[in-house]
Amino acid sequence: MSHKRNIYTVYQQNDANRFKLIATALILLYSACFVYLIHTTKFFQLKGLSPNLLSFFFIIKVLGGIAYAYIHSTRYGGGDSWMYFQDCKIIHSALSNNPLHYFYLLLGPNNVFKPEFIQPYVQQMGYWHDTAAYTVIRLNTIIYLLSFGHYYVHSVFMAFLSFIGLTFIYKTLTPHIKSPKNMPIVFSIFLLPSTVFWSSGLHKESIIVFALGCLLFKLSKLSQIKLNLKNIAQIALCFLILTLARFYVLLILLPPTVAFLTSINNKSNVLWQYLKAYAIVASLILFVHHLYPAYSPIKVLSIKQTQFFALDGNSNVELNSIDNNTIELIKTIPHTLINTMLKPLPWRTNSFYQLLYSIENYILILLFILASKSAFQFKKEAISFQNISYFILFFSFSLIIVIGIVVPNLGAIARYKSVVLPLLFPILLILWKAQTNAKETTNINY
Repeated sequence: MSHKRNIYTVYQQNDANRFKLIATALILLYSACFVYLIHTTKFFQLKGLSPNLLSFFFIIKVLGGIAYAYIHSTRYGGGDSWMYFQDCKIIHSALSNNPLHYFYLLLGPNNVFKPEFIQPYVQQMGYWHDTAAYTVIRLNTIIYLLSFGHYYVHSVFMAFLSFIGLTFIYKTLTPHIKSPKNMPIVFSIFLLPSTVFWSSGLHKESIIVFALGCLLFKLSKLSQIKLNLKNIAQIALCFLILTLARFYVLLILLPPTVAFLTSINNKSNVLWQYLKAYAIVASLILFVHHLYPAYSPIKVLSIKQTQFFALDGNSNVELNSIDNNTIELIKTIPHTLINTMLKPLPWRTNSFYQLLYSIENYILILLFILASKSAFQFKKEAISFQNISYFILFFSFSLIIVIGIVVPNLGAIARYKSVVLPLLFPILLILWKAQTNAKETTNINY
């Protein structure tokens, strides 16, 4: 009996090794395919960046995605990403049982009436009622056809998806500066630790970075070309993706998007367009909160905050309850900025990643201070760049404040905030360089 058990143990080890070997081969194969696309596709032919350097950035993201999968599977029991993967497996199992069931689960509506024939699948799934999570599951169910059930292989595809978004950001921002000394800007788009780690895993951040980058690029082109049906459809698709992946990101995007569009035709005072848009939104929020409290955005924030308070975490921070109260909400904002921008303090970090995140925070604060003068002293002819800058600044800090109001956990704050860092860092670097170097300022292409 002991001999049979030893044989079975050896068989299990050999099977596990074979599984790892296949996963490694698939990771290398798909990474090579994407590198080939980077070298041959017109989209990735970027001025100032060679295909080899872009490929290097992509490989770093793949490694970040693998690290994300490994850390979450070994230290956190897999986390949400592993549960998404398990739901993908359940949907994929329907393909061999009944393809119609598979396509209904993949493409049909979720969180609504469940037909009898999908009940057995839904009962096993953890995220049928969560539209945002189910969006990630839908995408990875398609990837599952190519990963053959290997969890780490999904990181390659998610890394490439967000890499496309980062490339869109690069395409949007770099035409506004012609200096050859722009590698810090390039690194701030592609190689920030938070971006590499959080937007390369099997999670919503990869999808959001893709959609944000695409949306920013399409909006930036509206000042150069006429609005047509194709452009409207592309922008609408970006909004749809954001709606499905994280609805609150879409809501936060609406005021700066309206201000951006009005500033294209009204070029007298771009900053005023943004201030006016946010004043209108603030007035509407107060109006709804007092006259229709059941639909109040402040109530929604309060509920979400309460839900986060109920969760246990290893890096929770102090956060005052807003208690569905306007005054308490306003009083909480300074505290939220401390949590999202100053914590953790470098000497109080307890891991290498926390230290990197803390350093990112303080570099971001320093850049904001250095670039603050340029943010209010644009040339009159710099309307296009001014509009993009305000769009990024208003959206990014609005998102950071909302995250800080709702989330009392540093790990979650780092993940949610990571989607705006490849926007904030490069725009602040461009503004700072324009302010401090007169020669470079004359080279800015507005």
